[in-house]
Amino acid sequence: MSSDTISSAICDSSLLDLGTWDDDARKVLQDWVRSQDFEERRLKSSRLIPYLIERRLGDQITDDGRVRARNLAESLIHLEDLLITARSGIGKKFYRDHLNHMLRVALIANAIATRSGKLSQSGQIDQLVLACLFHDMAYPLAQSRVIIEESIAAMESSYQSLNFPRLTYAYAMGKVAKLLDELARPPDLSIVDIGYYLDNFAHSVVGGIEFLDYVRTPEMFRGVLEAIVLHDSQFSSEVEFARSPLLAFLIIADELQDWGRPVAFQEEAVIPEIGNMRITEQGFSGEFDYRRESPLSPFRQGASKFSNLRRLNLAGSGLNINIRLILPDYEIAELHGLEKAILKLYSPELRNSLNLSGDFGQEWYVERHYGTRISQGTHTALMKAITDGNLTTPSPLSKFVAYVNSVRAELILVQQSIGCPKALVLRAVDGHRFDFIVEGQQETKVRVLGSGSSDWRGTAEFLADELRIFNRLCTPSKQTTEEGSYVPPLGDFFPPPSKVLERLRLLGFQESEISFVNKLRTVRKAMSQGGFYMVSADADE
Repeated sequence: MSSDTISSAICDSSLLDLGTWDDDARKVLQDWVRSQDFEERRLKSSRLIPYLIERRLGDQITDDGRVRARNLAESLIHLEDLLITARSGIGKKFYRDHLNHMLRVALIANAIATRSGKLSQSGQIDQLVLACLFHDMAYPLAQSRVIIEESIAAMESSYQSLNFPRLTYAYAMGKVAKLLDELARPPDLSIVDIGYYLDNFAHSVVGGIEFLDYVRTPEMFRGVLEAIVLHDSQFSSEVEFARSPLLAFLIIADELQDWGRPVAFQEEAVIPEIGNMRITEQGFSGEFDYRRESPLSPFRQGASKFSNLRRLNLAGSGLNINIRLILPDYEIAELHGLEKAILKLYSPELRNSLNLSGDFGQEWYVERHYGTRISQGTHTALMKAITDGNLTTPSPLSKFVAYVNSVRAELILVQQSIGCPKALVLRAVDGHRFDFIVEGQQETKVRVLGSGSSDWRGTAEFLADELRIFNRLCTPSKQTTEEGSYVPPLGDFFPPPSKVLERLRLLGFQESEISFVNKLRTVRKAMSQGGFYMVSADADE
């Protein structure tokens, strides 16, 4: 057993001791905790989760549910293996374990609910555990389209002897109507909203449909159903603790469960344990250390967690939640040096020989390599600023310092007054809403913007066009097709740093003026892979 596995087991064992479990459940969970490695745990989880669901439902489980639970005990690990292979292996998309995850969400939710004493009604903790065990149960089913389509695409790209039919997907008769009848929707979630998630086979909604087939008396489990269906961060509806305590606890536990959870095809987790963990009648506090080398982005994790936690209205609960994400080291990417170099390079000679405006809209190339498209308005404003010889005033970069981490493909623009980020903190005090805080020169309540917000999009477009123009200024030769239209070669978008440095030195640049060049590949990689974030002080601070 590795030291990381031991650390995770100690954390799991502590949570098990803090929770409310019957003797049989505690015994089988202790056996799971003592497992020697990650894969052994996954196998035990796949059998233990359906078993615990069946026990929690007791005489309320339907005959069909009992049969399905026992079938799942034999097939669940294989279904997740299919999903890992299709999504991460073939599709090269991010995926993390959901089997051990569901058990650990149940452990920490139970521990916090027990110690805080916030679930006072009889049977509520059992219902919370049931919701936790079921919350990601339908992931393989909801992702079946991914499993099938990624597999077919790989087959068709590798072989030519067979033609595969295109499959259609639809819900079984009456299932959707039953969900809509039984689900207690919050006031700000309409039927149309639910329809959107049904159309997209959201795993939480599919999970709710599956859950209804397991229970004889659905009205006894409406809080469980609501928690399963609405726990995911794709929902934006407000969650009032006073109205939906099971859902609120599940969201908190789901966002806390990062320890012992490796990404696909890895057995060692980035975060083996919760550091400085305290669970009391006041709530929870703990740390997640992201300093170990890994492609997992702490800013992406922090932003994702906050998008879900900020839905919570904890008024009346008195809960205090403090989640601290310790950050790895970041290097400064001197993007102001990039802007100075553009102005210096934009000499009359290059100005006349390069086409900087006629074909910037090769949108597929730009979006693929920079993660955003460039609007005509952004390009016109940037070209005017370059022509006027002043990029400082219009540039959205002027208020920020750029930090990069090449291993995690992160580019973080941080407001100058905040300083280099050392930790991210997600905090709710005395039942108030969650704040997003950055520890830099001091603690600062912040807004963290990623793809989708208008401010982020404007900055991303401006920076992408600056990078595109700089690369063209450093790559004066043009390529054209036989028809004369421009074809941007890869080198035009990210020429090798050594070639860029060589050219700039030949043009008379000093070493202090070109120190930013070696960071540009990380900048572009972060933009193209969704690792670009902006951090600014919250206006309400």
